[in-house]
Amino acid sequence: MEFTNPLLDIDPQLLAEDEPLLRSELLSRKFLRRRVVFFMDGYRYAVQAVKRRWDIDFVFFEAGREPLKGVYLPDTLDIRGADLWWKSMNDDKRFARKLTKELYGMVGAAKKLARMLPKRGLNVEVVCKGLEAHCEYWIALFEIGFLWFAAERIKEKIDAEVLRYWKDDAMRVEAFLADVYRPTRLPLSSQEQRDLLQLHMQPGGNREHALRRHWKKYCVLSLQNIDDEPFDLEYYRGRLNALADPNEYETQKHQLDCADAEMVRADAILKAAVLPLDVKDRIAFVRAFMYLRTENIDHMMVVNGALRPIFRYVSQALSLPMDAALNMTYYEIVASLKANVLIVDRDVLLDRAKNGYGYVIAPHTSFLVDGSQIDALKALVIPNEDQHQVSELKGQIAFPGMVRGIVRVIPDRRNAKELLPGEILVTAMTSPDFVPAMRIASAIVTNEGGILCHAAIMSRELRKPCIIGTKIATEVLKDGDFVEVDAEKGVVRIVKRA
Repeated sequence: MEFTNPLLDIDPQLLAEDEPLLRSELLSRKFLRRRVVFFMDGYRYAVQAVKRRWDIDFVFFEAGREPLKGVYLPDTLDIRGADLWWKSMNDDKRFARKLTKELYGMVGAAKKLARMLPKRGLNVEVVCKGLEAHCEYWIALFEIGFLWFAAERIKEKIDAEVLRYWKDDAMRVEAFLADVYRPTRLPLSSQEQRDLLQLHMQPGGNREHALRRHWKKYCVLSLQNIDDEPFDLEYYRGRLNALADPNEYETQKHQLDCADAEMVRADAILKAAVLPLDVKDRIAFVRAFMYLRTENIDHMMVVNGALRPIFRYVSQALSLPMDAALNMTYYEIVASLKANVLIVDRDVLLDRAKNGYGYVIAPHTSFLVDGSQIDALKALVIPNEDQHQVSELKGQIAFPGMVRGIVRVIPDRRNAKELLPGEILVTAMTSPDFVPAMRIASAIVTNEGGILCHAAIMSRELRKPCIIGTKIATEVLKDGDFVEVDAEKGVVRIVKRA
């Protein structure tokens, strides 16, 4: 494929073509994460793929001066996606199964890409081909991935259908819906926990060899970004040693056994339910999505591990620190390697890594800016971003319970070790590398997600009270705040500020 260069200055004339969309869409901050230009540039190509496939135009924006940057998307994107997918399900009874099959295929594509990305014998041609293959994978994944949260809306539509069919038995509906939405299979990060329990039961003489195999298989699950460090052997050794305590072993085994039993029970109650086949197929689609979304994210981290040698090569070939290399676009990397000289000023790349950037992706043009233009671009795209002053947050219940405790805001998985046992974990969203922190937290509160997200799935496995989708928890809550997490009503109340 041919990589193109985003504009590096705000051009009002070009941006005017997208002004109606910019003005009509309410962008809200969906994520607050450590971000780099390289991944954002991949989304630029994926946005074009979404337009070609689903005929959906939208604006995607990312900006910040710190490593943790705000990521903004339209509030309506998942609604539009859900309406489109729902109509497709009605028009084509095989649509849900075909989409599920495609997502299974993306897991396979990630495995294949991780195997084919070279680790040795790197040269310009090999590296450029590897980056091209990665971009093609990224586009294919996110032409569906941008609409992942549409599955939450699909679930709401299904729930309404079930209620219509069983309108005379609301308690039956409530119990069915509470039990049926479980993933169809275990994603890689869930399987890792079960494998470690099995490893604990092996005879002592075989355990060290088995532990090293386990480490090599799963260490990449920490790689939310390419320059994150893989989990080291001592991390797994520490978790394994903790299982020597019979109480700890039984606690973890009981948690996972309960989650496994719930998955089996979900299969049985869906099969036995007296509902039309197309409704059952749609429920099966949502359940598969619960698994496949997490599984694809897990394997995205596997791919990130395979990209590390490529970016070490780029860093060395262009005499750049790794963080500066990761803040280049595909075009900038490939063109610089082929020319054997940086095509963008070195100081610009160092500044992006240190002082941030702004990147807006719109249907007709894209802008990547740094320096003083970051604030100008943000003011143009999001002129009236809300400042939140609240004492109570509302969200969706992922796992019930009531807890009072001290808040620890974990903005990035690199900070996860700061969480102390019994504290309340507050973060934008969780991923597999958050699981150790989730295990010792007394409760979990997230900005993002719905009942199908990683935090929801893992809180059920760990039996931790969890409220998701608050949108602004990481902005409103501060380290040391004393709060009440009421995961019976979906409310977080600030009892006392730090």
